[in-house]
Amino acid sequence: MEQWESDLISTVRELSRPKFVERAPLSDREGKFSQENIADLKALGIPGMALPKAIGGLGVSQHLLLQVLQG
Repeated sequence: MEQWESDLISTVRELSRPKFVERAPLSDREGKFSQENIADLKALGIPGMALPKAIGGLGVSQHLLLQVLQG
C-alpha cells in the first residue's frame, strides 16, 4: 500500500469518528444527511474515489475502497 493510500484511510477515520458522530443526532432528528459531512467527504475526493484518475477520480483499488468505507 502506498503512503497516500494509508493517509487517505487515516484521514477518513479521523474525520468520521469525531465530526460525523457529533453531527449524527441532528441528522437523525432532521431525517437527512449532514451537508457538512458531504462537504468534508467531497473535499477529500471520496465520492469519486473509485473513478479513474483520467476522469477526475482517485483511481483507488477495490481493496482500498473497502478499507476507506470501513473507516
